[in-house]
Amino acid sequence: MAVEPLLSPGEKATEKVRFGNFEVMNDPEGRPVLLGKGTFGRTYQARHCFLDIIVALKIITERYVADAAVRQRFLTEARAVAKLSHPHIARLYDFGEKDGVLHYAMEYCGGGSLADHVAKNGPLPLRRTIEIAQQISGALKCAHTAGFIHRDLKPSNIMLTAPDGRPFAKLIDFGLVQPSVPGATRSFADDQSADGARFLGTPLFASPEQLREEPMDVRTDLFSLGMTLW
Repeated sequence: MAVEPLLSPGEKATEKVRFGNFEVMNDPEGRPVLLGKGTFGRTYQARHCFLDIIVALKIITERYVADAAVRQRFLTEARAVAKLSHPHIARLYDFGEKDGVLHYAMEYCGGGSLADHVAKNGPLPLRRTIEIAQQISGALKCAHTAGFIHRDLKPSNIMLTAPDGRPFAKLIDFGLVQPSVPGATRSFADDQSADGARFLGTPLFASPEQLREEPMDVRTDLFSLGMTLW
């Protein structure tokens, strides 16, 4: 089945689009439900055809389907998340490839992102901000202990749920993940993709060393967390 309808946000799907055991869900007007998009991938709401659970299905954008560097980064992201087990990191369910398009399914968080929440409701109360800060700090500690730097911590990469009425944050999008162990830092040449871009990240939340394209360690994520809370 061609994946073109899925890669054209806003267009109606002529048929259900399926990746492995996952079927992309459509809105009432027949358009795929787009949850988010970035430079290298888009995330859609999907359903596991057999287990009947809702997931967030991320696929590489059409532009980068054949980009070896982006494909490797996509796989690196999935492998990193698969190694992490923490209540405040969205779980990875599956990884696969269909017609040359890499994709993976992860935990669906129905409360939207922290960025969306603040844009709609304004700044969070101090107590709730502290709770979310503690939760994401725990997620970062898990990633750092496992040897990973997130490198793109920002409000839009923090998803919210409220299973018992209390704020429950989950860290997502490890697309720029980098090893944090000594000697494992990748060069910025490894970060270049087909468009020749060097800096990868979000300037408003990036640490000074990230902006200067210097070696990074776990403090990079702590700086980004501070910017997010601010």
